[in-house]
Amino acid sequence: MNAIAKKGLHLCDLYKDAFKLFFTKRGTNLAAASTFYLLLTLIPLALLSFKIVGLLLGNVHEVLNETFAIIGRFFPNAIPEFLNGIKTMVMKPLDASGGVTTINIFFLMVSTFSLFNSIWSGLYFLTDNKTHVSLKKAIKDLLLVSFTVSFLGISLVVPGVLKFFRFLLTKNSVLDIIAEIVPRGDVIVRLWVSSNSFFFSLFESDLFYAALLVIYITFLFHWFFSRHLKWKQSFFVATSFVISLLILKSLFWIYLKYARGSLAANYGDFYTFVIGVMWLYFAMCCFYLSLCLCQSFKKIAVKSE
Repeated sequence: MNAIAKKGLHLCDLYKDAFKLFFTKRGTNLAAASTFYLLLTLIPLALLSFKIVGLLLGNVHEVLNETFAIIGRFFPNAIPEFLNGIKTMVMKPLDASGGVTTINIFFLMVSTFSLFNSIWSGLYFLTDNKTHVSLKKAIKDLLLVSFTVSFLGISLVVPGVLKFFRFLLTKNSVLDIIAEIVPRGDVIVRLWVSSNSFFFSLFESDLFYAALLVIYITFLFHWFFSRHLKWKQSFFVATSFVISLLILKSLFWIYLKYARGSLAANYGDFYTFVIGVMWLYFAMCCFYLSLCLCQSFKKIAVKSE
């Protein structure tokens, strides 16, 4: 019990240090800058991802629909118009483009550098570590973009593979034979199908996609801080970040439930865009606060060396 209390106090100190760093280094300003660059690079990054992943999976529009369905799981349900607007903006140039070429991909990758450059600059301001804005880090942006696109591809393939196995395990001739020749076989088959249906339904839930996001963010934070951040620490911070996003989503739902009327009166149809940008800004605040928590872990690692 003593050990648990000490662990809890240690985590409280880490969070306190992270909040102090976040407000001392003007984390809200960094989040605002990254939100601006995110809005600028959203279309090029989306086009790049959908072109490459669509090329690999064979259907660009299916990739587009699946990706926005995944994003919608973390976005406030009350303002689907914002995501639909972005989806339309991406779809038009996607339909008009003449396919995937090396030059096309190169220019799209260059266009996405602004976002990652803003994050590297934010890391520099948070950590006072000049290596975050070095040429080496700029080159690593290419690898980071490639990893992001690859992870998106895997995230879209996995659910399809799981659906195939679900069909294989719950709808086949072997189950029909068991139901006919084995005593009480119909009961066994029903139990088997229901247990498998429950198991595979977990992979269609928000929990599964939250776990995928945790895995991606874990790699991302470990990439940012390399040897100074252990994998378990990266995982802890990534989990905290995803939980904060889910809490933020719930808070936005409550806010919109009671404030939708006044927002529509003040901004008209434009209010969905305003709320969407606010959501991105607060999400970036959570992201930079998580980076501050990583920096708190890093301080402990440096002291112990």
